[in-house]
Amino acid sequence: MKFTSFLKKANRRYNVMLIPSDHSATSNFNVEHGTVRRILLSLIFSVLILAAIGTYLFLKPDYKQRSVALQKENLKLENDLVTFQTKLAILENTVERIEHFDRKLRVMTNYVDHRRKIAIGPLDEGEMALSQMDGFSRTNEALAIKLKEKLGELDSSDLSKEVDRLLSVSSEREKELAELSNFLEDQKLMLSHIPSIWPAEGWVTSGFGYRSSPFTSSKKFHHGMDIANNIGTPIHSPADGIVIYTGSRDGYGRTLVINHGFGLTTRYAHCSEFKVKVGKRVKRGDLVATVGNTGRSTGPHLHYEVRLNNIPQNPRRYILE
Repeated sequence: MKFTSFLKKANRRYNVMLIPSDHSATSNFNVEHGTVRRILLSLIFSVLILAAIGTYLFLKPDYKQRSVALQKENLKLENDLVTFQTKLAILENTVERIEHFDRKLRVMTNYVDHRRKIAIGPLDEGEMALSQMDGFSRTNEALAIKLKEKLGELDSSDLSKEVDRLLSVSSEREKELAELSNFLEDQKLMLSHIPSIWPAEGWVTSGFGYRSSPFTSSKKFHHGMDIANNIGTPIHSPADGIVIYTGSRDGYGRTLVINHGFGLTTRYAHCSEFKVKVGKRVKRGDLVATVGNTGRSTGPHLHYEVRLNNIPQNPRRYILE
């Protein structure tokens, strides 16, 4: 309060006396109140300026240190972002490959997913793309929502661990599907070469095993199956293979042999006509010959044999009825 009243006393004058230490003559002069007030305010203002400068100089290293720390943190965040983007790109590619394997396996196994209501069959590229858009998009949307919910609950360190875990799991899943795909490819190849359908229409008049010979009435082992029908009845290959023999054999008459691989061969005896030549690759269901009555035969029929490593097998074991 006194300081404030001092600043307001503008009409006062002050007498200043200077007394030297050597007792010489003193000096007197008058100073107006306004001059004293200006000097005092200038001193106060100067003190405040000096205090501000001192504070700035004192805190400046801390600002610089904080700036450096922020720069390091930003650099780390940028590196983490690049790392996450790389990992997510890898994960996305892995998921795409897994979906490709999934579609491939469904085609190979003719699998129908009733939950997705997609009947997988031999599709072309356009149909495959449409089926992917229709069937997989809804599933992926649901997975994406769950993934976002899951990731939203994690901090950066947990997020990195979760991405690494997903990468590991997806890589293992991809390896398993690749192994399964290779296995099914092998199985598909083998299945296509197994004589699993009837080679001709007709009536089985004699099966595989011991029987009474129609010529001698003695017990004799029959190495195949006799299918009776009219001359000219089509004979079809029961599996994929290569024709390795067409010609006449004692007792068998006009005979055709197909090698199906995997140690399997099939023989067709008493034929009337061959429809393929040696070296011809045939598919299951291809026409290869016609039923006849050549060789040692009591009537028109096909004598059909299946051999594994040249050992006669019961053909019925291979036919899927």
